[in-house]
Amino acid sequence: MAKVKMGDISNSSNNVKSVFRLPMSSRTNKWLEKQTFTNSDLLDILYISDNKEYHSDKRSFHQRLIKSQKGPFSAEVFRVFAENLFEIDSMLHLLENSPTTTPEARLRWLDYTMVSSAHWFTFNFYSKDSGNSYGIDVTKTPYNKAYAGHIVRYSDKMGRGNVNEGYFTELHRALDSMSDSEIYDWYIGSVSTTYAERAVDFIMSYDKMPENVIQHYYDKSVLKHREKLATHQNCPAGIKQEMFDETGDEKYLAQEAKDIFLF
Repeated sequence: MAKVKMGDISNSSNNVKSVFRLPMSSRTNKWLEKQTFTNSDLLDILYISDNKEYHSDKRSFHQRLIKSQKGPFSAEVFRVFAENLFEIDSMLHLLENSPTTTPEARLRWLDYTMVSSAHWFTFNFYSKDSGNSYGIDVTKTPYNKAYAGHIVRYSDKMGRGNVNEGYFTELHRALDSMSDSEIYDWYIGSVSTTYAERAVDFIMSYDKMPENVIQHYYDKSVLKHREKLATHQNCPAGIKQEMFDETGDEKYLAQEAKDIFLF
């Protein structure tokens, strides 16, 4: 690691200099809690830590630093630190003590919560609408689409077959708040690019999935996945007829066609 020279940070406040006079091992929770840093100090400390010190333990230090301060944190502190914490308690502390934030920064905060701790934040924060009072409502634009996308990416970190049913509940709650065109955009950006078994599971799980989503994935699928997609209640009639012609299985016929065929 590079040791920070006081001459290199001569324009920093004495509070900031006091941090870098100490080795990382001495910047304990107890010591940090005795300090009062301004928002400018916090931004300066983060910059120096990232660009001059290069310590391997810097992320843990950033987490301790934020949790040691009571705030209120500025919009800029919120924006910058949201992308550098990756730890539940420090990210919550940052949010709870940042009275002024921008929609863009809140969206990035959501992104990083799901990247770092998707399971915890899904079931202990977002599913309980805990973000609403801070302007992060996962049933409203743009948070719903981002949330739904992260569920697709991170709900199955242990491999297929281990998706908690609660993820589908949360996914459907987000999708219910989106228009068909928004759902299609979500599908193109998240579902269409994941592996096939998982993509089909997500499509089939939602009973209001738009026809164009089913059609798009059907057109790129192998037979076993086409057979499954054709059983969705919103599957286009043309697909059902195609699968009936291909397999002869009456389950693919629309009810009106069944009535005529079976009669």
